[in-house]
Amino acid sequence: MGTLHQFLRCGLDYFDIDAVMISHTHPDHVAELIALLFALNYTPGRMRTRVLPILGPPQFKNFLESLYIPFPWIRPKPFFAVVREAPFRPITLESVVVESVPVQHGDTPAIGYRIKEGEKVLAYSGDSGDCPALVELGKDADVLVLDCSVPSSRGELPVHLNTLQAGRTAEKARCKTLVLTHMYAVCDDTDIAGEARREFTSGRILKAEDGMKITV
Repeated sequence: MGTLHQFLRCGLDYFDIDAVMISHTHPDHVAELIALLFALNYTPGRMRTRVLPILGPPQFKNFLESLYIPFPWIRPKPFFAVVREAPFRPITLESVVVESVPVQHGDTPAIGYRIKEGEKVLAYSGDSGDCPALVELGKDADVLVLDCSVPSSRGELPVHLNTLQAGRTAEKARCKTLVLTHMYAVCDDTDIAGEARREFTSGRILKAEDGMKITV
């Protein structure tokens, strides 16, 4: 959440966004979509004319249509939005190819994204419990961004990864760099990278921070 604020903080322009990729429709992953579409519609003196692809999980089109009922102002007006929901064939955006992989997040339809440019691959799990699809998603990726919600002391959750599960997934995928994200507050007092290192021994581990830049 707070995506628009972080764009400004990092000196980025939300009008330059090439695409929006939604992993699932829980509030912390879609709330800022309302603010973004509103801003693109009503920023004084500016108008987006370039097509905006919006990618999402199964049933996402219906979800987005439901948002237009209480928030009619966010329905794309001056620009042209194209909504694609998974499963979809690989989509090419400029020089980048985007694939979706279904992941496990309880009863909520959820997907991870595998993004490739040339020989470089970045994979993002979204929210997911431990499942074989995560290994497929991150296979040989240069960067694998994984849900890592709790330290190992909290045990295994059905819909999120703990530190050891995240490290184990990265090791099986043989990725080069593991980025741990989606940390709950309980992680603040734990060396989560150190815990993940017990399982992931073949590459680099980073703990995600707001504003972090990673070269793929």
